[in-house]
Amino acid sequence: MLAQTYTAVQEGVEARLITVEASSLKTTPKIQITGLPGEVVKESRERIMACLSHLGFDIPRHRILIHLLPAGFKKQGSQFDMAMALATLKADGCLDGVNLERFGFLGELSLDGRLRAVVGLLSLAETLAATPGIETIFVPADNSKEAALLRGSKIRIVSHLGEVLDHLRGVREVVYHKIEKTAQSASVPWDRTIDDVKGHAMAKRALQVAIAGGHHFLMIGSPGVGKSLLASCTPSLLPRLLDEEIVEVAKIHSLSSTFFATDQRPFRSPHHTVSSAGLLGGGSGYVTPGEVTLAHRGVLFLDELPEFRRDGIEGLREPLETGSIDIHRVGSRFKFPARFTLIAAMNPCPCGLAMQSARSCGCPWERVEQYRKRISGPILDRIDLSVTMAISYSEDPPKKPITHAEAIKGIQSAWNRQQERYRKSSHKTNATASLTPNLEPLIFSEKVLNLVDDYAKRYQLSHRSRVKWLRTSLTVCDIEGAERVEEKHLYEAWGLKCIHLFQKL
Repeated sequence: MLAQTYTAVQEGVEARLITVEASSLKTTPKIQITGLPGEVVKESRERIMACLSHLGFDIPRHRILIHLLPAGFKKQGSQFDMAMALATLKADGCLDGVNLERFGFLGELSLDGRLRAVVGLLSLAETLAATPGIETIFVPADNSKEAALLRGSKIRIVSHLGEVLDHLRGVREVVYHKIEKTAQSASVPWDRTIDDVKGHAMAKRALQVAIAGGHHFLMIGSPGVGKSLLASCTPSLLPRLLDEEIVEVAKIHSLSSTFFATDQRPFRSPHHTVSSAGLLGGGSGYVTPGEVTLAHRGVLFLDELPEFRRDGIEGLREPLETGSIDIHRVGSRFKFPARFTLIAAMNPCPCGLAMQSARSCGCPWERVEQYRKRISGPILDRIDLSVTMAISYSEDPPKKPITHAEAIKGIQSAWNRQQERYRKSSHKTNATASLTPNLEPLIFSEKVLNLVDDYAKRYQLSHRSRVKWLRTSLTVCDIEGAERVEEKHLYEAWGLKCIHLFQKL
């Protein structure tokens, strides 16, 4: 007898439909799996036999051949268990009259028949739900938080294989019930805000501009000056995720142990000892997203930037520029989203005292140069903003820093204007500042553009640096609510550019 049903496999953040076929052959009783199964899938033979035996089935009575289609790529994950177990029962004649082709199954089996959560359920279930002909999808109760984000009535929540069998046989139906959506955070009592940081008016302004426009930001200063403290205030300034972004971010975090389904934007802060695969994504066998992907639609904070692995830092080139990262394996390619705002911090020299007047730096110039060159020119060219932070003991700072309330107001104003600009120009919004050639004449006067071109020639700016300067000045304009970019916005953006500040350290 031939049986057929459906499940899905992860491909990056998205998923691919998998057809599970099973056939009974009158030879030596055993279960054989074909279609390039991975190690976890191969081990499911023993799990399936033990589980079905626990439920009272004498399986297999014949040789059961299970084939996973399409067969041209390796199948990884434990989500195949339930589909293969039911296809085995059908092929062995235990589910006569049941049409498994109307169903999709996702779930790992315990030896006693209980269903365990699977990784990446959101994209797996979405793929099954979008497949014509599939009327019902069974998912483990442990994945109910992810299932709460899925729309439609195809999802059935089950905790045991016996419940599924009762439903298929018509003994007791697993009814659809609306899953309560995970409560979203309306107000979060943040541990820190920028009001807790004394002074550093320019750094606070740069942080506001960076968040308002999605600009990459580098802080340079001596140890203890407040770089990490200021960065820790970032979550309190981030606007909430848009409705369509909540599911997008939840899909990514469904692939890891950090799943959450709130409207809070992610803030990731990996230690500088993280491996390149941990930072960028990858792994042997099962490919997992790295920190750059887990920070998608949020902020990635890299403290002590030069101390990160060189290949990890250089691997940031693609995501900083394109908002995605490609991971290649033999015979396969995975594309993960990675549109984040980079906030980084570093010392001016190995000992960190190069910018202090009271204590002299003892680093030889060669070591200082070697230390700074750990951040290559192409990476610096992709960073929009940079400030140098120094310790100040002055009672009256030369410039009054912005408050937390003022920063929030300016950021929200800028985001609202950006989204409206995207709608008018028929561009998809990603809640970050953008600039295209057809928008330049509408936002920048000829005088401003001529000034930019003059500076570009004088300082030999790359085309990327020129565009980033314009985008930063546009963000400053949006924060202040001005109609068009003026010279003062341009000059402020220039003062926050890293290309000249870094060279003068």
